[in-house]
Amino acid sequence: MPTTHTNIRNRERIMIMRSLLVLLIVVALASMNLDLRKVAAKSPEPQPQSSAVLQTSNAPMMIGTSRPVNNGLGKQSDPHIDGALVSYTDDDLMGTTTVRYLDLTTNSTHAVPGNGADSESEVSAGRIAFTELTAAGSQVVLFDTATQTRIVMPGYGFSKPTIGGVYLFFEDRSSTEYLHPVDIGGYLIPNDFYYHQTYDLSPDTNPAISPAGNLMLWQQCQTEGVNCTFHGFVLTDPGLPFPDLTIPFCPKPSQYDMNNDYVFAYTSDKDGDTDIYLQKIVGVDPETRLAIPGEQRNVSISGNLVSFESPVQLGNVLEYDIFVYDINSGKLFQVTKTPEDEGRSDISISNGFARIIYETPSASTNNDVIAFTFRPPAAVADQITDNSALVDSFQLPAGTANSLTAKLRDALAAIAASDTPTACTALSSFINACQAQSGKKLTVDQATQLINSASLIRFNLGCQ
Repeated sequence: MPTTHTNIRNRERIMIMRSLLVLLIVVALASMNLDLRKVAAKSPEPQPQSSAVLQTSNAPMMIGTSRPVNNGLGKQSDPHIDGALVSYTDDDLMGTTTVRYLDLTTNSTHAVPGNGADSESEVSAGRIAFTELTAAGSQVVLFDTATQTRIVMPGYGFSKPTIGGVYLFFEDRSSTEYLHPVDIGGYLIPNDFYYHQTYDLSPDTNPAISPAGNLMLWQQCQTEGVNCTFHGFVLTDPGLPFPDLTIPFCPKPSQYDMNNDYVFAYTSDKDGDTDIYLQKIVGVDPETRLAIPGEQRNVSISGNLVSFESPVQLGNVLEYDIFVYDINSGKLFQVTKTPEDEGRSDISISNGFARIIYETPSASTNNDVIAFTFRPPAAVADQITDNSALVDSFQLPAGTANSLTAKLRDALAAIAASDTPTACTALSSFINACQAQSGKKLTVDQATQLINSASLIRFNLGCQ
């Protein structure tokens, strides 16, 4: 039939034009010296693996300070952090959702210009990318906090943006083709240049990119959210081999993150429990499984620190608290200890500080957003010096201060002599002295700070 032949020829012309367009995009990318090195995705094979068996019940408390980012009316949710800049969604529960941001160093909160239907924000290097719903469909918007400028990415059906370096990626549901549900789209931010990162019949979802923009990953599933594998690109050329990143049956499509050192953290129940796995994307290091009781959720990684939530038994119920795992030392620390479920935690290390942002239920059953700031676990000697400075800051009577700092000096001298048992004994003496002076020469709060800090040092030393 002539009509049928005409339709076929038209479809062939469309396919040829599409192929040429894809070729032009590839050429354009190459001309800009982009090295999109694809991470291999082959048939599923067991990953070489090591395990770190950890218990939340004996994890020491991380010493730091908590403060509300927003605990006002309405519902605050989906917080993200980069350095000291926090973004989150503010829902007034009357039909308006706004993306807001807070600089933790200046304590100034601002609303991102929008249309009242904004959410799914991501923050990186002073820029906030988010999804904005319109009558024509969802679109991705990029806002620069320094220049207060707003750029709308042309096109609709875009959502879940992720930003790092000069790259902006997102889910692209704009295609109307049969069995072509969702792809990953991308922009080169300086050039406002759109391209398809993926273009296939499988659902490609949940893009994520490292802060420096050197590693990008997404999930490809048989059906959306079911039987997913990881795929990705290294966006610079480290000159190192790439492992197979085909990791099947990942049950939590959005629970993964990466740092600038090509370390990828994700949750999976592939070994039975839902645990956290750490995989170096470049090099030949084996994957590490953090074997922790219960279901771990909302994993986030920055530098050598991994934050997540883990269940804790409280009476007859389980509630979720936030924990931090130090990759360098292999130590686990507890961040929150409340009768509430903390959630959606995100971590960032910058300028010698680590910050965790998270949701917590408020008295009105809505969510608040809280920030926890702490010093990353450092060398034991530095921690002891910090504890000595903390004693000095309390301006105690000379005899009390000298007695406490003398015990810390003994611990420092023992560490310098590689005498760990003596250092542990000196720290125990320090703790005993603080307990004896609690409510006397030391306030209860001062004694608690000093005892917690010294206990953390003993833990890092491996004291019995």
